[in-house]
Amino acid sequence: MRDRSEDRPGATVGTLLDRIAAGDEEAARACIRRYGPLVTAMARRLCPFEVDDAVQDAFVEIWRSAPRFRADSGPEHVFVMTVTRHRLVDRRRAAKRRGPPLVLADSAPDRGAPPEVLVDLSRCRDAIARLDDGPRAAVMLACEGLTHEEIAESTQLPLGTVKSHVRRGLAAVRRALLGEDSES
Repeated sequence: MRDRSEDRPGATVGTLLDRIAAGDEEAARACIRRYGPLVTAMARRLCPFEVDDAVQDAFVEIWRSAPRFRADSGPEHVFVMTVTRHRLVDRRRAAKRRGPPLVLADSAPDRGAPPEVLVDLSRCRDAIARLDDGPRAAVMLACEGLTHEEIAESTQLPLGTVKSHVRRGLAAVRRALLGEDSES
């Protein structure tokens, strides 16, 4: 009988990417089941005209990046979503070079997510809401898939200021997710 413990909400999945890095095909399927809804929601938002290809591309990049995952650096789903975001932003940039700008579609990134991810999303939203106006705006635009340069252009702030806002804002969110949040 096959162990499906990694499919249960709340299950410990800290070794899922380790198993993928070792070539475990079942772990790859479990990763798709677990993170597919989140990756798809992000793809709908960042690459609305090529969702299926973008999702496939993101999972290929997750497989390639799996050996870099370190559980002591943060939760597995954060690593998966970070790799996904970077890959989708690259696709979005390529799409902009190929044709007209993309219109970001509304999506519900928490639809179909495991309960532990929903808790982290809620804590993330709370941490972002506590940020000062500048960092909050920069982080929100970064979450929409804008690059630092695009954020600087949109907000009329210097690029260095935008980078600082994003870095400090994301650091505050990370502290909140890791339970180290004393003050944003």
